Amino acid sequence: MNDEIRVKLTITSVSLSAEDVSSLLGIEPDSTQVLGKMNRLGTKPYSQHAWILKDLHEVNGVTTGDQIEGSISQFLDRITSVSPIIRSLSEEHPVEFGLYVFAREIPPVSFSNKQLEAIAALGASLDVDIVLYADDQA
Repeated sequence: MNDEIRVKLTITSVSLSAEDVSSLLGIEPDSTQVLGKMNRLGTKPYSQHAWILKDLHEVNGVTTGDQIEGSISQFLDRITSVSPIIRSLSEEHPVEFGLYVFAREIPPVSFSNKQLEAIAALGASLDVDIVLYADDQA
């Protein structure tokens, strides 16, 4: 397994469906959740709608830590034009910006001031997870 960097923006709501969010933003999500439908594990229904935009970057031949900042910037560039709309949505609906790193070793993780300002401008909370895994060859 190669190291991976995942960046994600999630907008959740009880009253706005993913289709509603898509029409407001003019961006189709990569995945959705529908209030009342069973979760992907089939264990309970979703308690809210979710509109989810994701980027996945496999890290090949470079240091994972060196790729994190670029992955964040690339994702933020994708949504710059709709940032004011996301901010408006965040006043009534939770917005979360997520960075998820899957790596063999703990990489250095940092956000530039510009990136933090862009995330704050979205009205988003920030979630950062680092998942370490062992090599299959032992």
